[in-house]
Amino acid sequence: MHFIWDAHNTAHLEEHGVLPNVAEAIFFAHDRKIIESAQGSGRYECEGTFRGRMYRLVFTAISDEELYPITCFPIRRRKP
Repeated sequence: MHFIWDAHNTAHLEEHGVLPNVAEAIFFAHDRKIIESAQGSGRYECEGTFRGRMYRLVFTAISDEELYPITCFPIRRRKP
């Protein structure tokens, strides 16, 4: 899987105190859960744990092998 990083999405993650490597780790987390985002537009939400903390990664699938991370931030619990 290839993650597309640019100045915009990297800066947005930094606003939440998250680095790109953490967002990538969430996508590959053993407990990850991916759902289609309620926002639509080809967006997905991935929730998973990194170093004992739960995060939500929002991304757009560009292709089967590429994704564009939109944001990633810590959460307290999963969506039902």
